[in-house]
Amino acid sequence: MNPSLRTSQTAPESDAEMSPPAECEPVLILGVGNILLMDDGVGVHVARRLQIRPPPGTAVVDVGTDFPSAIPHLQHRRAALVIDAMDTGGPPGSIYYCPWEDVRDSCCAHSVHEMGLRSVVESLGRNASGMLHVLGVQPARIGYGLHMSPEVIASLDAVAQAACEIAGLLTQDCHSFG
Repeated sequence: MNPSLRTSQTAPESDAEMSPPAECEPVLILGVGNILLMDDGVGVHVARRLQIRPPPGTAVVDVGTDFPSAIPHLQHRRAALVIDAMDTGGPPGSIYYCPWEDVRDSCCAHSVHEMGLRSVVESLGRNASGMLHVLGVQPARIGYGLHMSPEVIASLDAVAQAACEIAGLLTQDCHSFG
């Protein structure tokens, strides 16, 4: 099992067990970013916090900047929440939520990792973009360094709480389909 994935599920023992389950897979919370670039690592930091005690009905994965490693986690999901730095021009530490289509179509702010995520979503096919949602945090500084800005650090609890609330809503939506 991937050490960055925290769920109550165990790894399948045979190929027959790898087929999509009849019930909804847990909602995926996907933390992306580069912790070596200051505020760019906000998604990773929030995912690591959430991995300690994942919200009910979720799986939490920290992929950093290794977007292709997210593909197996995204397959067979009905919903996923990507947490990332998002440049909106707003005050540092501000939190934004939008469906992936808004980021993709540039109607919403721009995720710092939009291009890498776009290629992952395109590789999944079958209108996978409809399953993705983005929780973005306005960075104050992106540059070489291990320390996030005080504004983004101050927003971490609120970002984690927002992720839990959104995941809860996505879980409810998921169960209404099943």
